[in-house]
This record gives sequence, structure tokens and C-alpha cells, in this order.
Amino acid sequence: MTSTNQKLNFKLKILMIIFSTIIYSLSSFAIDKNFLNGQMGYYKTLKPGVYLLVLNPPSKLIESLSLFQKTLQIKSASITGVGVTRNTTLGFYKFNEDGTPGGGAHTDDVVKDPREIVSLNCNLTTQYIEKDKSPITPPPHCHIALAGVAEPAIPNGNGWSVVGGHLIEAEVAVTAELIITTYQVEVTKVPSLKFGGKVIDLQNDGIPLIRGY
Repeated sequence: MTSTNQKLNFKLKILMIIFSTIIYSLSSFAIDKNFLNGQMGYYKTLKPGVYLLVLNPPSKLIESLSLFQKTLQIKSASITGVGVTRNTTLGFYKFNEDGTPGGGAHTDDVVKDPREIVSLNCNLTTQYIEKDKSPITPPPHCHIALAGVAEPAIPNGNGWSVVGGHLIEAEVAVTAELIITTYQVEVTKVPSLKFGGKVIDLQNDGIPLIRGY
């Protein structure tokens, strides 16, 4: 009798695993095919915690990544991508003449014409904590490099100039194909008095890096 019950329990466990897998696959398929009903784009799961997000024009990169983080309740992530953007607003951090930080001041510039993304690197963090204020989810922190115009950077040369900087926002012109690797680890940002901006803080939960000899 005991042997029969063990076999029955084993079969029930197998059926439950199969059923759970089917439900997960169906729900994932439904989610993957309906990122705001496809108006902004689509995404699919490449493997647990890793996603391919493809944005349609005229979606905005930072806005879309913020929504993606909120939709999937992502704690932290790293992002790389390629594509074509237009109306790309870049921020350039200002330093003082002596090379010291300029207190958070930025100068902005807009690349209006469509440019291919040469490099795009971003991180997503969990929260931004400022004294006496409620924690908020910080916007994606992205740096981008864009292909230059069709003129050699050096006269009679073969190379072209590249423009880049801190990405404030950009409109997808053709496509944006992003690989998002997520982590179930909370990462906190805090204000930096020296830098004048928001920086990742690991003092409370990070491992000290000590110079080795």
C-alpha cells in the first residue's frame, strides 16, 4: 500500500510540474507579446531574468525603460543596445577649470537627425533615498554614443566622428533592440555632495575593496 501511495504521489508531483510549466509559458507568452499592446514595442524572455526588448518608433528610450522596470518590478539591471534614434538629448557634466566636479551642473545638446547607436549602456537601480524624503525609483542611468555624420573626422581619413554623453532622452527613429539583464538585488542611490548628482551607495551592504600587496 505504501509503495502504491509513493508512486501516486510521484505521478501527482510530475503532473503539477508539467501544469505549472504550461501556465508559466502561457502567461509569459501573453506578457511578452503585449508591452502596452505593442504600441511601444515588444519583449520576450531569453532566459530567466534576461529579456530582449524591441521598441517601435516613436517610443522614447528612457520613458520606455522606466515603464519596463515598473511593469516587471525590476530591482536592478544592466542594459546594452543598438538601434537608431533621433531628437537625442545628451547631457555633459560640467567640471570646474581646475578639474574638480562642478556641483551637478549639465549642459544639454540635442542631436536632431537620425543616428545609429554605436554603444548604449544603462543601469537600473531600486531606489533613491534623500534625507527627510520618501524613497523614489530613479530613472534609468544611460550613456550613449551615436554615429557621426558622413564626413571623416580626419581630412582624407577613413574614420568618422562619434558623439556621445549622458542620455537624457531619445526618440526611436527605426528600432531599438535592447538586452536587459535583471538582478533580484536592491541597489540604492543617494545624493553626492561632492559630485552634485545621484550615485550608487554600497557602504551599508557592499564588500570593502582593499588594496592588495
